[in-house]
Amino acid sequence: ARIRSFLAGGQTVNEDCYRVDFPFDGNMIAANATFVAGAEILVGTPLLRFHRLEVHFPAGTVRVERVS
Repeated sequence: ARIRSFLAGGQTVNEDCYRVDFPFDGNMIAANATFVAGAEILVGTPLLRFHRLEVHFPAGTVRVERVS
């Protein structure tokens, strides 16, 4: 499908969206995926609603932990 996405800084883009099965935290979840030029992956915050995200910039590490 074609969707409209709202980005940081007030930007809006129209892009193709695909429904995919995505492995996350030991489960396969149905997720919407869009694609951009580049090797980076962006994860929507609803995916992390039951998790704690810790970013340690000086060490260059990221930790995701399930919370109850």
